Formats: sequence, C-alpha cells, structure tokens
Amino acid sequence: MRILYNNPEAVKSEPRFERLAKDLQGMLNTAVSHLNAVGLGRAANGVVIIADIDSYHGDIAAYDDRKNELYVYLKPLSSRNKRDIIDILIHELGHRYWNLYVSSIKKSNWHGKYIKVSSQAVELINRQAWSRKFRSYKSFIESFSDNYLRLIALHFSNALIANKVPIELLPTVDFRKHPATTNMATGNKEFSLTPLISMYASKDVYEDFAETFKYYVATRGSLSNVPDSRGRAMLKEIFQRTVF
Repeated sequence: MRILYNNPEAVKSEPRFERLAKDLQGMLNTAVSHLNAVGLGRAANGVVIIADIDSYHGDIAAYDDRKNELYVYLKPLSSRNKRDIIDILIHELGHRYWNLYVSSIKKSNWHGKYIKVSSQAVELINRQAWSRKFRSYKSFIESFSDNYLRLIALHFSNALIANKVPIELLPTVDFRKHPATTNMATGNKEFSLTPLISMYASKDVYEDFAETFKYYVATRGSLSNVPDSRGRAMLKEIFQRTVF
C-alpha cells in the first residue's frame, strides 16, 4: 500500500495537513486490519492511494477502476467521524476487490440475485396497499405471507420511505406510476432477491456489492445488521460464493 500526495510540499509545511496525513495512514491501517480479519485483505494488496490536498468533489474517497487507484480527499477528513471514514475506505476497496479479484463466473453469482418483478406481483401488492389503512410500512410488509411478494413489498416500501412518503398516503400510491417505484414496478429495473444492505445499495449491482462488502467486514462476516434471519443467511451465502 502506497500513499502518494498530489502536493507533498503542503504536507511538510502545514501542520494541519501533516496531521491529516498521519490520521489517514492510521485509518488505512485499521481498514486493512479489519479486511484481514475476514479473509479479504487482498482488497488492499498493492493499492496506490492518491491523497488529494487541493480538491474535493463531494466524496471522502473514490476508486478509479481504469487506473486502479484510490483517491482520498484530505480536506473533509477532519470533519468526519473516523469510523465512518474507515467504512468509506472499505467500501471503495470493495469496488477494487470486485474489479480485480472477482471472476466473471463469480460475478454471475451476484448478478443472479437480481430479477425483474412480475406484473402480476405488482398488481397483488398494489391491491393490498389500497385495501386498507396500515399503521406502518412494517405492518404492510408483514401482511404478505408469500416470501416473493413480501420481498417486493419491502423494496417498494424502502423506496417510498427514502422519498419521505408517509404511510398514510400508501392507499393512494400506484407503484407502477410513482417516481420512486416505477422503474422496478414496470420491469425497467431489476430487484434483488435478497434484502439490500442499505438504501445506497439500491443504486445498482456495483454499489450493492461494495456496500455488502463494507458491512460484511464491519460485522466480521455475520451481516448482523440484516434483521431478517432468512434473508441474512441467503445474502451471506451468495456474498461468500462471490468473494471466496
């Protein structure tokens, strides 16, 4: 692991940047320690880190898959919690792991958990949403006994929650037309057969993997932050088949 500074003179001459550089080294060492603890240490093997002092593009870190370089922006480091920064570094190293160490065959394991929702399922879920008033999204999701329908309802609910749609408005929502759910409900976007580890994971397959990678490391391989035991077991099994 090598850290290159885009402005090494500033690091030497300004105590603030020198301190941030030392903090970055410590956080990277911690991230590597956590990766090694779950057998994923090669995510950081030979990584070149470009520590950028002069610019900031809204992110703490970003992995460039074309150059195989991890960019870290020093300016915002002092305003963020160290635990959060370590998690972000591990997330970006998850992208690196995907690009360097996951074969096309193993990537198919991850892609295989995504399918298109059926129009019949959307109709049934919409009918349930319109049928009565639910006190919470949790009670709406749990009203489905079928695992397939419950998982789709979970994805729809998460999308509405992320867009701050109150449960009181659920009876007025058409999942096929609402901006938060239309892509999935009309088949334009695939959905995951296992629970998504975070809202950010819903962005695409690539981010889903990096987020799961991050939480797998953070929970020492247990994925204990997934509340549903069956979904957790499925996700853990698919992730391990993909990375090992």
